Amino acid sequence: MIKLGIGGQIGAGKSEVAKMLQEFFIADGYPTVIIKADEVAWGLYFPGSPVYKRILKAFGENILDSQNQIDRKKLAQIVFSHRKHLNFLNQIVHPPLIKEICVKLKNSPQEIKILDAALLFMWGNKVPLDLRILVRAPNCQKIIRMKKKGFQPNEIKKRLSFQMDEDKMETLADFVIINDSSYKVLHERTYKLYQIIKAYFKEKLQLSS
Repeated sequence: MIKLGIGGQIGAGKSEVAKMLQEFFIADGYPTVIIKADEVAWGLYFPGSPVYKRILKAFGENILDSQNQIDRKKLAQIVFSHRKHLNFLNQIVHPPLIKEICVKLKNSPQEIKILDAALLFMWGNKVPLDLRILVRAPNCQKIIRMKKKGFQPNEIKKRLSFQMDEDKMETLADFVIINDSSYKVLHERTYKLYQIIKAYFKEKLQLSS
């Protein structure tokens, strides 16, 4: 069993790198799953859950939609308006989120597990992983990608300002991929990293094949 973590700032391209690595492993016959931290987190927000109740208590019922579900956009508008709100939300969500991610990493039947998590480097060693990979990109390219996803200029500025510093992330990473060019170049760089990972875990992969 090999557990890889991929992190980076919003718009850096970490999910693309996760997908590419998954494709490379599967092509070589190694069952691989991607665990997306965002999806795990939203799975904790269901009505009546402890996380749901604490978020409502902290931010009020105005964040609910017509089905009494937490509205992501409404919640985001609040938490990205001031760092203290984001920190408060993180205090509520992170402990159960990390716990759930650890369960999924342990129980997923696939041999290779890839954790796609924007906050990977904020968590330190709380999530047990074999390698941590940072995806970096110039701000101009992050902004372009975020605009394509529908973010408004003021939202982009706020969200990027609240991100953990990339240089600090790099000190915690085992490998770094720079995503500053085309999809083709990113694919080539990710494949080179894949070859390094395969060599690094050669014995483990042989035992699992």
